[in-house]
Amino acid sequence: SIKSDTSDTHDEAEELTGLGDLEELEELEELEELEELEELEELEDLEDLEEIVELDDKAVSNKAEIGSEIVFFTIEDIKEQITSSVTETLLTPASDLDHDDSVSMESLIKTRATGILPDFDDNDDFFQFEDETPELNWTDDGLDYDRFLKGFKKGATGIYKSLMSLSKDYNAICGVILAGSRKGLETDYSVGLDDESATKLSVTRNESLWSEWFGGRKVVFVPDLTSSLYAEKTSHNDFRYIKSALFLPVLYHGFQSYIFLGFKDVPADPLSMLVSI
Repeated sequence: SIKSDTSDTHDEAEELTGLGDLEELEELEELEELEELEELEELEDLEDLEEIVELDDKAVSNKAEIGSEIVFFTIEDIKEQITSSVTETLLTPASDLDHDDSVSMESLIKTRATGILPDFDDNDDFFQFEDETPELNWTDDGLDYDRFLKGFKKGATGIYKSLMSLSKDYNAICGVILAGSRKGLETDYSVGLDDESATKLSVTRNESLWSEWFGGRKVVFVPDLTSSLYAEKTSHNDFRYIKSALFLPVLYHGFQSYIFLGFKDVPADPLSMLVSI
């Protein structure tokens, strides 16, 4: 009887041992499944990360492509933008303007007219609308540079000063007047460049540049001169600090001309810059 009980106990122990082994095996299998699942999730995460990186790379690439493209602005686009900006200024409530309680109607009108009418001195007894100061206006043919020149002395000195003033207003490091002629656009005056470099900016009517850039009387914004049609013309050492450029259509000495403005960097918003001047 005792032997029988011992045998039964031994059998039960073996069964328990077998059950223990089975449970350990099941736990091992579950652990392996979890490890496989984690590996799969890691793989999926890695694939997702690779997709994100690819998308980011693509976005950066697209941004770079967009940033290097030539941009054209029509004169009509600029004039409409200026009109919209002026209207917004005029519609600004008087209470939003900085003035004290004793502000006069005259000073209020002067404040509202900033950027629209010629500058006024505080001691003016009445308004005078003559060209007392240099003023740039957009016409159907571009900037009226002849009117702008009336604010400077006649002759070469006045033209140089006007070009320096315009370059400063646009934060450009150089400026060149490309006068309209039968040949095309010929360098007339320049600041910030030596004569040899400035002369190379001239364009004849039989060049592809003429038909692609200047024939339509548009503002031409060039983010990267070195990869543009102007690359050869700006390969001189004097252009090493000039990254981008604006070509502005102007009326100069009664002829349809252009002004070249060179920039050390790439202006973030060239249209706003054109409107604000």
